[in-house]
Amino acid sequence: MMPEMDGWEVCKAIREFSNLPILILSALDNPGMVAAALDAGADDYLIKPVPSGVLIAHINNLLRRSRLEAGALRTEVQ
Repeated sequence: MMPEMDGWEVCKAIREFSNLPILILSALDNPGMVAAALDAGADDYLIKPVPSGVLIAHINNLLRRSRLEAGALRTEVQ
């Protein structure tokens, strides 16, 4: 529902150059949309409205996983 590119296209474009976590925050509560977002490269999908504590917990989880993966990559390179 964004102009020019939709969220799925943005996810795919980001995934071409980055592994940073992507969280989709959407008003669309449709299992097919959730699956499409995850297939496009999103790491998580939340449906609005989201309690702030839940949003923060999901963000912290994504950051924790990202840091763990980055640490594992550094260990492999050394």
